Amino acid sequence: MHALVASLLIAIFVFAGTILFIIPGLVVAAMYKFTYLFIVDKRMEFWPAMQASHAVVRNDYFGFTMFVIAMALVNLLGVLCFLVGVLITLPVTIAAITAAYREIVGFDQQTVATL
Repeated sequence: MHALVASLLIAIFVFAGTILFIIPGLVVAAMYKFTYLFIVDKRMEFWPAMQASHAVVRNDYFGFTMFVIAMALVNLLGVLCFLVGVLITLPVTIAAITAAYREIVGFDQQTVATL
């Protein structure tokens, strides 16, 4: 339930940012990139998870925005390969987000133990 509400809010925020000359939409997308991992790993509700994701990204808006652009370009290459490439590029980008989360925040050991 929390992931659904977070998805809807993030979509609205990114859409509003994209209307304001595209770049704000990319920054907003970068700000909330780790929300789902906070919901799953730290068992947070949607709003605290969104705030935590923003707190992590606040240290380097430019770097995380470039990260989002790079992932979008990789997925675009997958789309250009007759959509079959997305079957490879989408899991790679999700793994990249997860690896970045692990490096910056770290996983909760109780969550890892239950997997």
